[in-house]
Amino acid sequence: MTKKILLGLKSVIVVPLFWVFTILISAAFLLVMALRFRGAGEALVQLWSRAFLAVAPVRWVVSGTEHVEPGTQYFFLSN
Repeated sequence: MTKKILLGLKSVIVVPLFWVFTILISAAFLLVMALRFRGAGEALVQLWSRAFLAVAPVRWVVSGTEHVEPGTQYFFLSN
């Protein structure tokens, strides 16, 4: 029962805060892209995605990193 209350409370508090965070990151991203700061846009996207994964009930497992060569470009698609 207590766990359900805590999950509900998390939804009521975290979801609106995350929307505000998304709007602020979006505005910063547009500013960074307009001023052409190289690398800053990617850093903002990484910050947003890590924040999303931190508040979402998502767990992930990474495997096969030994097959990734540093300095090589890759395109990853998940389902």
